[in-house]
Amino acid sequence: MLKLTKILQLTGFVAAVCLSVPMASAADETNIRLVIKDIKAVDAPLYISVQSRDDYRSSRSAKSFIIKAPSREIFNESFQIPAGDYAVSVWHDLDKDNSFTMDKKWRPLDGWASSGPELKGDPKFDDVKFKAAQDGQVIEISMHYAAKT
Repeated sequence: MLKLTKILQLTGFVAAVCLSVPMASAADETNIRLVIKDIKAVDAPLYISVQSRDDYRSSRSAKSFIIKAPSREIFNESFQIPAGDYAVSVWHDLDKDNSFTMDKKWRPLDGWASSGPELKGDPKFDDVKFKAAQDGQVIEISMHYAAKT
């Protein structure tokens, strides 16, 4: 009987610990609406990536989209991601060479955009991050393209 009592006490302890560990759920997700403006409607792929700090500038993302040949000047899509800090990066591969093309002075020749304020130079995660809050929000960004020379 003493052995059974110890087993029940241990089982109760394990159950209490397991129930106190937070589990990811749909309640931890937030609705985000991403709006990208000023997209050139050309036959060239547009890559959109929503990334956490750990995934920033890697091939991993919380959400991603590939539009083979954008036919509209605006992208408007809603999705769910876990609450937290994220950055949006957009690349429009205008010359279809599968690499981000820059000139000899390191100025982008492909189209690009990122969340956060307008920046000059190479953005870091903290420069372009936004907080995905429990109540969701709209992230609005505009594309940038090299001036014709």
